[in-house]
Amino acid sequence: MERNSKPTILICLLILLALTLFYPGVSKVSEQQGSSAKLSPQKELPLFGIKPYLTKELKEPSSDRIAGPKLITFGGQIVGKLPRVNPTLITRGNPNLERVAITIDDGWRPDMRILSFLKSSSVPFTAFLIGGREVAESHPELVRAIKESGGEVCNHTYSHFVMVGKPREFVVREIWKAQEIITSLTHEIYPYVRFSGGVCDKAIIDWAAEQGFWVANWTVDSLDTRKGIRTEEQVNHIAENLCPGAIILFHFGGYNTFDVLSRLIPVLRSKGYKPTSLSEVLEGTPYRLEGKAKPGKHAEEKGKEEEGILPYRRLLERLSRSTKS
Repeated sequence: MERNSKPTILICLLILLALTLFYPGVSKVSEQQGSSAKLSPQKELPLFGIKPYLTKELKEPSSDRIAGPKLITFGGQIVGKLPRVNPTLITRGNPNLERVAITIDDGWRPDMRILSFLKSSSVPFTAFLIGGREVAESHPELVRAIKESGGEVCNHTYSHFVMVGKPREFVVREIWKAQEIITSLTHEIYPYVRFSGGVCDKAIIDWAAEQGFWVANWTVDSLDTRKGIRTEEQVNHIAENLCPGAIILFHFGGYNTFDVLSRLIPVLRSKGYKPTSLSEVLEGTPYRLEGKAKPGKHAEEKGKEEEGILPYRRLLERLSRSTKS
């Protein structure tokens, strides 16, 4: 047995050598298979089924770009990436545009019919989601569904606590903790934050502006937090208080919210209004990242962006300053 095995092994080695010489693709395949264990496999993003990120070709995967009203980023650390803005409490959009903003808060007990209706009706909208409290952090599928339905996902703090009376460090942490959760799923940062109940004071508005966020409240309340209210009352209340640039407040788990929206959208269009998102209602105002909207007077990056791309070095410098303050 031993005498016969040596020639057999020699013949096998010769055959393998011949295959390698005449069919070089065999060695390449084996090399790829061997190296694949060392490389992290490229995972498919659940958003739209695309694979846009973190390949070897991207030398700077954390570089950012301002696209319209938002900052797009694939970086892990996002704190400090927005330019500072002038402290502002927004309660209305551009009064010269026949647009009204559909904004929906919280994320508790979401009626998913709302997303289906808005998507099928081609209505952009803005969601202010809570980062924690069993909302965005616990239900990433809700964040993805909102984005896929045409929604802008904005910041409603992490804990949904009333911030008045809280120290600066607490408020800033609440903003960024929520934003990190949202951005990890959407890869977008909109420069708008809405606090619980819309309650804020000058200090909170100033602290939000330091971080690059305008505080966005509303013009008209849909009254969907009032138990026992009738749909007709809500629709009439909104219709009677409409104005160009109005921002309308809804809640994902509100009373009659789906019924109100399904009846209100045709009413808005019949009156010549375009129901849309917050950023679209703010077009032409100073409260957007691009176009006429410039960073606040405190922003060192003002006028220094190159074609809307924030230099990565400046982002790191700003992050370093923000962590020291």
